[in-house]
Amino acid sequence: MLLFALAIAPLFAQGGGNCSDANIGSAIVTMAVSGETILIPAQAGVSVHICHISIAWTSGVNVTLEKVSSGGTYTPLSGTYPNINNMSEYFGGSLVTGLGYGFSINLGASVSGGGVVTYFISRTS
Repeated sequence: MLLFALAIAPLFAQGGGNCSDANIGSAIVTMAVSGETILIPAQAGVSVHICHISIAWTSGVNVTLEKVSSGGTYTPLSGTYPNINNMSEYFGGSLVTGLGYGFSINLGASVSGGGVVTYFISRTS
């Protein structure tokens, strides 16, 4: 089962954009299953730039950050974070999905968790 919720959709950052702009969006995260959870769906012609991730889980779990195509193909953007209970990472927009991809998190086990991901989207990769 894939779970995601978008709280605030950002405006497009035309070309530039950064994590201190007013164009930042927030994805409220709720997870309870192993496998991929789509946090920010793929959109044609735009890239997702991750600013910050802050998530906590009820127990340790292996976590991989991934990009996801509109067709449901998942590709790792990171190595596996092994057996973590929480993640608070500031990427400053440097974690980028590439044009036409969304953002997801892959859990190695069924563990409940939640938090927030901040991001902006742009028409450049």
